[in-house]
Amino acid sequence: PEPPVFQLRALDDKPPEAMILSPAFAVETSRGERLPVAYEARDDFGLSALALVYKVNGGPEGVLPLGGFRAGSSSHLGELSWDLSRFPDGAKVEFRLRATDNARPEPQSALSPPGLVVLSDFEAAHAAVERQWLGAEAALAALADEERAIREALTAAAALPEAERAARREALAAQERALSQSWERVTQGMAGFAEAMEKDPYANPGMTESAGALAQALEAMRTGDLEDARRAQKSGELAEAGRRHGELEAKVRRAGELLAGGREMQ
Repeated sequence: PEPPVFQLRALDDKPPEAMILSPAFAVETSRGERLPVAYEARDDFGLSALALVYKVNGGPEGVLPLGGFRAGSSSHLGELSWDLSRFPDGAKVEFRLRATDNARPEPQSALSPPGLVVLSDFEAAHAAVERQWLGAEAALAALADEERAIREALTAAAALPEAERAARREALAAQERALSQSWERVTQGMAGFAEAMEKDPYANPGMTESAGALAQALEAMRTGDLEDARRAQKSGELAEAGRRHGELEAKVRRAGELLAGGREMQ
């Protein structure tokens, strides 16, 4: 009799598939934290090895072997609690999942799309914000003192005879110019402080919002109330200019009090 005939059809051995499921976007965290990384790998004939491969700031590749799966299994869903303490502050770490199958004689490997974690020193950043906070309080106190000084100078000059008042005009103008420069420095500093608060992960959200509102209020004073006082002084209405600077002094002192109170709550 004729021997039986069997038909064999060779199947393609496809490369494995590797996926990072989480995090699905770039993450900023501290090196003191552990990053949960969820991943999945599949292969039509079976997996032989899994690893997390990474590069720090574009440097040489590091490899972290991943266990917890059965060799030869066609799929695996896993999660890694990644210790980031070995990496330096400020590092940008790009990572991928590498899956290797059990093909013979040459195993096939595949890489997932990359993930990215940026390591920030949140404690140092928070300490810098606290120093900015103290500096902002000191700057407001100094600005209020300058407002008081020009108020007193204008009020005193307004009570003098015209001849003596005219003799003080240049000194008052120089004082007014110096005050305007101080206002510009303080408002810029407050805007920078408010921006730093927004970036500080440890900042109280309410205090962050208050810092932004305070920075806007000071800028409105600079472009509104201060300009009104300057115009009054230039037109010779020294008493009126002094009164307006007195109002500005009170507002700036109140701003400093609010800032100090917020720091205590923070």
